[in-house]
Amino acid sequence: MELFTKLGYKGELANKIISTIDTHVVRPEVDDIGDLQVVIFVGHRIDEAGRAVHRFPHDREPQARNLIREALLKAKNGWRRLRF
Repeated sequence: MELFTKLGYKGELANKIISTIDTHVVRPEVDDIGDLQVVIFVGHRIDEAGRAVHRFPHDREPQARNLIREALLKAKNGWRRLRF
């Protein structure tokens, strides 16, 4: 969200989302988070039935889930091996 703000793309909305999330998330009180890695998923949700133009058909959900699972398993072995 901070990236959207820095890019000037829907910054006001991004700041509202950040503020809302910040009220519900407890941040760790440490200065050094070490090797902490964060994975963020973005994309289209599964198409609703009857959608005229398909973006993410329901029958592709298992394939997407498996690809995400494989990428995360690779990440467990080292972030440098993770490729998209």
